[in-house]
Amino acid sequence: MQLNNLETKQQTKQDFTFMLRTLIIATLLILEGGCTMQENQDLKTNANNHISVDNLYGQKINSIDSKSFDLNTLKSKPVLIVNIATQCGYTGQLKGLEDLYQKYKSQGLEVIGIPSNDFGGQTPENEKGVKDFCKLNYGVSFPLTEKITFKNTAPESFSFWLVKSSNDQSEIKWNFEKFLINKEGKVVKRFKSSVKPNDPLLEESIKNIL
Repeated sequence: MQLNNLETKQQTKQDFTFMLRTLIIATLLILEGGCTMQENQDLKTNANNHISVDNLYGQKINSIDSKSFDLNTLKSKPVLIVNIATQCGYTGQLKGLEDLYQKYKSQGLEVIGIPSNDFGGQTPENEKGVKDFCKLNYGVSFPLTEKITFKNTAPESFSFWLVKSSNDQSEIKWNFEKFLINKEGKVVKRFKSSVKPNDPLLEESIKNIL
């Protein structure tokens, strides 16, 4: 009788130990799963908001001739970046941008045109076509880059950095928006498409960072 009671107690103890161990393992798995979900959420959040390098010089983009554009050559220079188009109502601004470039390039100003077909499909040409158009029609001599997109861009892309580094981080609405970058490679001002290259506000902003 005593032997049976002892065996029953031992079995109960074993059952309790097994149940406790199972409960601990289940709890750990739940906690681990929660951490993984949180980590995944954090990664997703970081991907949405992450800017890999916070200045111009760490970005990557090719020239219009499909060669790597060494942005380090722009260090200590003010830079005006414009998303350009060849068949837009604002395309005439290319002449004004060239005039602005010629006026201030001796003081260090760089103007960079970035062609894109995102807005109204108004840059249908390939890179060579864009380059020839800008040169033949408006005498553009400032650097141009490859055609890129400004919509649904990856966090590591040049266009993502450009938009998210400006004070107004809203999406680009149309061709010929202008981003002014200081000598430290930081976006300091952003101008709408309707702001002409000879606008006093834009020109004064450039002079303030020369």
